[in-house]
Amino acid sequence: MGGDYNAAYKLKIRKPDPSRRVRPWLLLVLLGVPLLLIYLCIRPVRRLAPEPPAEFFEARPEWNAETRKAEQRLALAYWKMAATKVQWDYPYGSALPKQPPPKFQIDVSQIIGQATVPPDSGERYWQRLRNVWSLTPSWRESYEWNTGWLTRIFWFIPRERRMAQTRQLTGCLMSAIREA
Repeated sequence: MGGDYNAAYKLKIRKPDPSRRVRPWLLLVLLGVPLLLIYLCIRPVRRLAPEPPAEFFEARPEWNAETRKAEQRLALAYWKMAATKVQWDYPYGSALPKQPPPKFQIDVSQIIGQATVPPDSGERYWQRLRNVWSLTPSWRESYEWNTGWLTRIFWFIPRERRMAQTRQLTGCLMSAIREA
């Protein structure tokens, strides 16, 4: 019966051509390897939040409105200093030393103008930073592209050559992502 149907509608049944067959292993390699590389290169990182937590600010009852406002500007300036310079030396999870590093300095007179602020403000805000350093609201988690693990795999290759290869591989991956 099936033969009559095929003959009546002039259908030809072709056998599959082995040369045109999709090879599952090739598909797995072509899709799997780039996806694995992308997965391995996108890493979570923690950076200081752009705004300090409430515990970082100090408010004393004897301060007048002008001093309170000056202290708030000073706290924001010290937080910005910590976010731009300190967090690179002391990342998330590390302990801050008791004494502030030399780079934890700002020009207080430029920040607050004529308002009176105690001269030990750097020391005070360093201690406040130490108190909030390990608090969760102080940090934000994000994801970034990081190919550092590639250079660690090939530790036996001289560093200059490794860096050139990493730049070349990163460039190839980024151009492939842009094209896709």
